[in-house]
Amino acid sequence: MWYRGRVELVKLPENRLKALAEIKKKFTLNLSISEFVKNTEKLPYIIDENMYDREYHRIVDDSSISDYVKFVAKEEVLGATWIGWGGYKNEVYDGDGDNEEDEEEDDDTVTVDPQSVVALAEMLTEIQELEENCGESEIADERNNEHKSEHNNESKSECKSVCESVRKAVLDEVTKCVYHTQEYLIEHKEQYLDRGLLEDNEEDIGTLWLCGLVDILSEYQYVCELDWKTELEDFIYFVEALRGVLARGLRIDPQWLSEEADISERCKVLLEKWGRADLCFASIDMESDSYVIFPYNTTKLPELKICAQRAGFRIDLVENV
Repeated sequence: MWYRGRVELVKLPENRLKALAEIKKKFTLNLSISEFVKNTEKLPYIIDENMYDREYHRIVDDSSISDYVKFVAKEEVLGATWIGWGGYKNEVYDGDGDNEEDEEEDDDTVTVDPQSVVALAEMLTEIQELEENCGESEIADERNNEHKSEHNNESKSECKSVCESVRKAVLDEVTKCVYHTQEYLIEHKEQYLDRGLLEDNEEDIGTLWLCGLVDILSEYQYVCELDWKTELEDFIYFVEALRGVLARGLRIDPQWLSEEADISERCKVLLEKWGRADLCFASIDMESDSYVIFPYNTTKLPELKICAQRAGFRIDLVENV
């Protein structure tokens, strides 16, 4: 069970200045130590008006300030138990405010590192900078006449600026997902519920981050998530919208593809028709019957696979997922 509430300073230790300095640092308070000292002359003093209980416990538990601050719950937010919350530090959150060392390896606990997830997102969004073309104007809602319109006349510098802006938006979202996960989950609750998550109250942090990453990359057309039985028309529609396809000026002739072919077979045909031996179609493994596909530079794929492993995920050629 998650709660949102406020954090109060309710007691001052004998070494007041040292304790307040530690509290200021732990809660990243934006005020001087002299202001903090003055403000705490009268207790209780509200340190944070809007914090989640799990964040509070991660900051306070087993620290020297635990006797001087308390969490005052205001509202229940969302029910869930994160198996593996904090797993990248080899800890397991047991739900009662105590973090215990994960002395025995638990197959259900996903060991993940938030910075590695951001690094993976950085690699997956580098695609726009690899080619001379810029398909930014034809993405998503601006694909007039099914992508038959000409590229706009933006200069390369303008195009690069747009691409960098989009990439920054993606990385900001991914950073929020992995470093402020509770807040991100609340804001995107429906997306997770659509995936059947957050219902049984046992979600590991790796799954939550992976789904968040895929949703963000899909929203900005860096990847597309397709069911294994996606119809040909839908396959063409989503693949043509991918930034890695548009950036390289690639097009799809429906006559190339068979309705009966599966996702991996269609991807193989496209690479052959495009004559791009330097490209492959890779997929992020969701451990489901869906494919999360995107074109990628063949020579860079081994590095991408290693980066995904560091994040606790798996990426491989689409035919291997």
